[in-house]
Amino acid sequence: MLRSLNLRNVGPSDELALEFGDRLNVITGDSGLGKSFLLDVAWWALTRSWAAGQALPNKGAEREASLGYRIDGETAPVEADIDFNVKRQGWFPGSGRPPIGGLVVYARVDGSFAVMDPARNDPPDDEGDGAPASRRRPAAFFFNSDEVWGGLTKDEQQLCYGLIRDWRIWQLQSSDEFNALENMLSVLSPEPDEVLQPGEPRRVELFDSRDFPTLRMPYGEVPVTHLSAGVRRILALSYLLVWAWHEHRKASELRGESPSDRVTLLLDDVDAHLDSRWQRAILPAILQALQGLGAAADSQVISTTHSPLVPASLAGLWEDEHDRLFRLDLVGSNNGAPHVQLTQEEWSHHI
Repeated sequence: MLRSLNLRNVGPSDELALEFGDRLNVITGDSGLGKSFLLDVAWWALTRSWAAGQALPNKGAEREASLGYRIDGETAPVEADIDFNVKRQGWFPGSGRPPIGGLVVYARVDGSFAVMDPARNDPPDDEGDGAPASRRRPAAFFFNSDEVWGGLTKDEQQLCYGLIRDWRIWQLQSSDEFNALENMLSVLSPEPDEVLQPGEPRRVELFDSRDFPTLRMPYGEVPVTHLSAGVRRILALSYLLVWAWHEHRKASELRGESPSDRVTLLLDDVDAHLDSRWQRAILPAILQALQGLGAAADSQVISTTHSPLVPASLAGLWEDEHDRLFRLDLVGSNNGAPHVQLTQEEWSHHI
């Protein structure tokens, strides 16, 4: 669980500090002010890897840039303040595993995902003296949007079959994974009377021998690849959460370890492609979906959004003790130079 981030001379402002709530965190603000950047840094703090390009110091500040964080692992808290290494051009927290805090899933706005599983992943080895590359576990699993649907391979190893194939296999086997997927889709549906319900697989392309999953829509069963961008984003999120959760349990069993019941979920632009009804329901539904998956009460969600409907939907659910609302604004300074300001806001401002 991520407790805090402290950024100095890196990112959209000279200094940014966030103290996260242990359940739900919402970061709002206009485009271009650094919401996605904060999620990228949060992912790095939790996993010691970058889901995209690494953060870089602000121009002229290379020798003063630092990234600080505080994390509650499942056994002990860890706090660090990492300076940017100018000669090596990177951030190096040191060798060894990061604090084990359960699964970390990062849903990015472009449809890509990153998953860190403490039973199957290891952080990058800063010193280069770890296990041979052929035996080293990846720092995380990184999916582009096509790989979420079609599968992920690395060095001729099939790391994930992808939504289209796994959904079909799970459905044929009436597996626990398929039951979990059905439940999650039901919870994440836009309205109780408009449930996302799997239909019967069907052939779509003349020269593609795959049977594609479908959803039952009011006008008939539609292949998942033909659905709207909003529905496909919810399908991808549901699938990756179910896949990561169950694969973690299988890997933990193989290793003779107890699986974690904690998930940290990073959601970039959670409102993207969703209509106004869905924006009013999505974050409460995600909290419910994590509990339904089996995640413990201390699982954490950190989400960004452009839409005022998303934070407004949390009235009645918000708990000041466990939740935080942040806003990024572009403001002027004494000398007239604009800068980005981060404010932790009181929930009463948004009721």
